[in-house]
Amino acid sequence: MEHPVKKIIREKGISNVRIARLLGICDETLYSRLNGKTDFRQRELVKLAEFLNVPVEIFFEEEKR
Repeated sequence: MEHPVKKIIREKGISNVRIARLLGICDETLYSRLNGKTDFRQRELVKLAEFLNVPVEIFFEEEKR
């Protein structure tokens, strides 16, 4: 299953490089988070939600299904 964050940034057409820079993490760390190898930190999800103009809860909806 595709990670909800990965799906949203793909739908919005934003590059992974831009997201990594926004979060202040390296590309490899973002890759690891997007592919479920490590978890996003709460502050990263909040920052992403603000940047993408979506409620932070949207990142957890896929996991509930």
